[in-house]
Amino acid sequence: MGRRPCNARRPLEVARRLVFRLRPVFTPPPGFLPTTPPATWTPQIHTDSSPVLLPDPSPAERAAASLLAAYSRYLRAAHATDLVHYRVRPAGTLTEVSTHHDPGRNEVVAVRPTLARTVIWAALGELQDVTRFMDQRPDRALLLPTAPDHDVAELLHHAGAAAIWPVDRYDFARTRPPKRNEHH
Repeated sequence: MGRRPCNARRPLEVARRLVFRLRPVFTPPPGFLPTTPPATWTPQIHTDSSPVLLPDPSPAERAAASLLAAYSRYLRAAHATDLVHYRVRPAGTLTEVSTHHDPGRNEVVAVRPTLARTVIWAALGELQDVTRFMDQRPDRALLLPTAPDHDVAELLHHAGAAAIWPVDRYDFARTRPPKRNEHH
C-alpha cells in the first residue's frame, strides 16, 4: 500500500477544540425547537475518486480522504457501485455529521485513518447515531488503514460492525459482522 504516515495505533490528531455558537437571548434551546424533523439529509454522490477536502486539511483528514478514495475506486471497479456521501444534521443541533453509504450492501461506512481505541469508539458511536435516522436499518462498517488486531476485531463484532481495510493497492478485505439476531 505504500508508506503510512504514522503508526496506525496512534491518533493522528491530539488537539481538541471547543467551539461555541452564541444564540440570541430569546430563542429556545436546540432541544426544544418546535416541529423539526428528526434529521435533515443531504445526499451527494461523488463520482470522482478524490473526496473534497477542506482548504488546509490535517494529516488525519488527508489520510482518511486517501483511504476513502482508494475504497471508492475499489467499489467502482469490483462491484460497479458508488458510495453515496451524506451530510446529516440531527434536529436541534448546529453541526453536521458526514457519512458514507454503500447502497449495494446497504452499509454505512465510517472512515478512520487510525486504529487508536478512542477513535474506534467514536466511530462506533457515530455509526450508531447516524443509522437511527435511516428508514432501512443499514449494516455498519469501519474503513481502517490496516487489518484490525484480534481485540479490535472482537470489539467491532460485539458492536455489530464490520472492518474493511486495504490488502494492496487494488483490493480490500473485510470481517463479517454478526447477523442481526446475534446482537446482544
